[in-house]
Amino acid sequence: MKQRISNKSIMSVLLFVLPYIIVEFTNIILITIDRALSNSIGTTAIIVFASLISLDSAINTVQECISQSHSIVLSRDRKNNNSINTVAIFLQMSSSIIISLIIFIFANKLTYIYTLENDARNILTYLLKLKAIQLPILAISHIPKNDLKIKGKTNLILISTVISSLFNILGDIISIKLGFNEVGIYVATIISTLINTILLFIFSVLLTGPMLCDSFTKFNSLK
Repeated sequence: MKQRISNKSIMSVLLFVLPYIIVEFTNIILITIDRALSNSIGTTAIIVFASLISLDSAINTVQECISQSHSIVLSRDRKNNNSINTVAIFLQMSSSIIISLIIFIFANKLTYIYTLENDARNILTYLLKLKAIQLPILAISHIPKNDLKIKGKTNLILISTVISSLFNILGDIISIKLGFNEVGIYVATIISTLINTILLFIFSVLLTGPMLCDSFTKFNSLK
């Protein structure tokens, strides 16, 4: 016998999904503005950042997989948040540090995936080394973000995304004005990532109390 889906159930699902849509849509807008500012430098910047974007998605694959697994496990077992977050922190940090070291050492070799002029190749090498610095910061941000998602506090993720992205755009503008160009723009991205990560942890700790703090204590004991 078929069961009718009530209007209340439909509204409940929509209210649950809507914050995720808003966060992703806002993030896309802010990233588009950031890329437009980056590309305004010139043809070399367009080539370099286009090459970096394709490498960036490949570099982030492991961290994204860990994040997805963490989110699923966290949603299924909320009673053991502390232990789950401890394991996730350990996996994110250890894997991102290993990947970062590999990228930093072989940055120049990775650029030969593309056919580039020497200037573009040198800039891309610098950006890959900066990516190696950014990766652990980005990786660890998945933990509080997932924690906030599970608790339905996506509005706080939105606030964090907007604030950090505005810093990113401001940093881009300053970098272009001062002539730091591609390298300066990526430094602004790292600062933005750091701000976003700090805000996510602050929001998560304020909501969950000592959970994430305990996770960091346990993580330190594992080292």
